[in-house]
Amino acid sequence: MRGTGTIVAATVVALALAGCTQHGDRADSDAHTGTSRAAGSTQTATAVVPAAARFHVLDRAFASSDALPDGAATPEDLDVDSQRRLGEADGTTYWVATTTHDAVCLIGSNPAEDSTGTFSVCGDVPVETDSVVTSMSDDHGHQTALVTDGFEDHGTDALRELVPNVWTR
Repeated sequence: MRGTGTIVAATVVALALAGCTQHGDRADSDAHTGTSRAAGSTQTATAVVPAAARFHVLDRAFASSDALPDGAATPEDLDVDSQRRLGEADGTTYWVATTTHDAVCLIGSNPAEDSTGTFSVCGDVPVETDSVVTSMSDDHGHQTALVTDGFEDHGTDALRELVPNVWTR
């Protein structure tokens, strides 16, 4: 029975830490990786890490440059003012945003007449470390992907960084 108490204690600690890491609060590396260890325990419990913890840009306060343009495509369950501007490339501005269900979305907007205009695409939860969260392809087969902090890709068909957290091929 003593061993069961240790597992329960580890689970309680993991659940408590999960609530403390919302929007990337990275007090220590265990909160970032989603693991915790109860004192004296030999078992490690894995906590559910909020998707926003995988994107350091979501840690900062909302700024006027983070505002979306009128008519931007957004998911219905967008967490209001959660979006953060990632950058601009080739006339398209990119934002990362969270939803009320802890999913992470890529939002893009290009006002040029010959562009796709505005789009949003969201990934599933949980969000894995160093991974492609979601991606989309245009009519020419170019892939644009939202990736977590620390993502790397190698090889002849590898994605390359367009702006932070947005990669393409």
